Amino acid sequence: SHTSDQNMEVIDKYIELLWQKVVDNTSDFFLVALMPSLASFIVFYGLNALYLFIHFFPNLSPIEKWKIQPKREKNKKVFWMFVNVAFNHGTGLILAYSSYDFNKYIGMKSDVSSLPRWYIIIFQVILCCFLYDFFFYIFHRLMHVKILFQKFHSVHHSSNISMALTQSYFHPVDFWLSAVATILPALIATNHILTWTLWNAVLMTESVNAHCGYKLPLMPDSTIHDYHHSQPHKPANFGAFWGVWDKLLGTDKPYVDWLNEKKKKKNEAANKFD
Repeated sequence: SHTSDQNMEVIDKYIELLWQKVVDNTSDFFLVALMPSLASFIVFYGLNALYLFIHFFPNLSPIEKWKIQPKREKNKKVFWMFVNVAFNHGTGLILAYSSYDFNKYIGMKSDVSSLPRWYIIIFQVILCCFLYDFFFYIFHRLMHVKILFQKFHSVHHSSNISMALTQSYFHPVDFWLSAVATILPALIATNHILTWTLWNAVLMTESVNAHCGYKLPLMPDSTIHDYHHSQPHKPANFGAFWGVWDKLLGTDKPYVDWLNEKKKKKNEAANKFD
């Protein structure tokens, strides 16, 4: 209808107005080369500031009743995890700084006139989610090949009591393979840096939640990936977001069996008191 078209145009105009302010106060280099990575870092360190506070001061935590595992990583381990994460992010920022010419070469734009319609931006971000689930599943399964796991991915899995910081705790080789799975969806789905920036923010929010160690209400079930870390002898749940490929290829079976066993024991315990 004419009214709905007008409403959609109002949303587009509002986005254009906000984006014009961003463009006027930054540079094409900042937007095209650095903004997606900075969006990831802002989400990562913003959320980790909260989770690290809870880690060090659990008595002040309002969410302890939703903690999946009762134990915590030792503070010394957390310190070295942070050093590793800072190193990985530092190398990521260096690569981002060097990526401007390549990003322009493949047609990445930052100007207002090239902004997609608001609903196309939403579609592109959702498409990135599905593409990432596919790429991440492949790379993650690859990292669980014995020799690659031992040399690289075991660093990530040494954090078997998963916490938000675990999200970026990797051997550098593993970190960069994960980065490829993050970048490819944006390069396929869009040619505007705003979509790429939003995608990075959405992905980091999902990934930090998956590793946070708390099954929070109104958030995707982080028990799924927590199982992946806490049960290394029963590898399962290699995907992200909706776990489509785990379901299709049956790699969620150990997790499903584990859930059913937990449910069975809970029912048996309840029946004893009946």
